[in-house]
Amino acid sequence: MLKICTSLVLLLSAMTGTAQPKVAEWRAEVNSSGDYVDIQLIAELNKDWKIYSQFTEEGGPLPSSFEFELPESVALVGDVKESENFRTEYSDLFEINVSSAKDEAVFTQRLSHGPEEEEIVIRIKYMCCDGLRCIPPTTEIIRLKI
Repeated sequence: MLKICTSLVLLLSAMTGTAQPKVAEWRAEVNSSGDYVDIQLIAELNKDWKIYSQFTEEGGPLPSSFEFELPESVALVGDVKESENFRTEYSDLFEINVSSAKDEAVFTQRLSHGPEEEEIVIRIKYMCCDGLRCIPPTTEIIRLKI
């Protein structure tokens, strides 16, 4: 019995030790003006970690992407815009130029909507690296009432 308990403790310790770190905390801010709503999706990143642009070259990191589930009375207006702190530079990790942001990244999507309050669902798929390692592509789901 002691042997089984010891094996389980070692197995759980090994599994915990290989868990992926959470390097990005996401939040959303809603700014209304008339018939439009701007949704800001904000990623706060751990020190030394970068998140990648929606626009990456082949052979580079997975680009950030956004999928919106919208009711019929809500529509996308234009494309998702990125904050100005994204920088393009050569990456030793990928051996190509990549666009990324450190510390914080803000992605903004404008929506048009009717007079009723509606719920929307946003799926954010992203990848982060710290120069030495990357977390696997991760999906964050945000639900909002607008």
